[in-house]
Amino acid sequence: MKRGVHVYLYCIDEAVLGVADSHLQQLKANGLNLYACAYGAHKRNLALTDQATFAGLTVVNDIIAGTDRFVCFN
Repeated sequence: MKRGVHVYLYCIDEAVLGVADSHLQQLKANGLNLYACAYGAHKRNLALTDQATFAGLTVVNDIIAGTDRFVCFN
């Protein structure tokens, strides 16, 4: 991000529980495009807050389709 690269992070399944993490929120404040799975949040009874953009898998598909590089962490 310091080099001007647009970084998108989409949290899915158990990762939605980490959206409120202070480290992620600091990265978001510094330009990280933070997304979280709305369905995953709903299944875990998490409120949809402004800590991330909550969206579905169609958004992930659009993000992947528009990238030069895609990295997946399991």
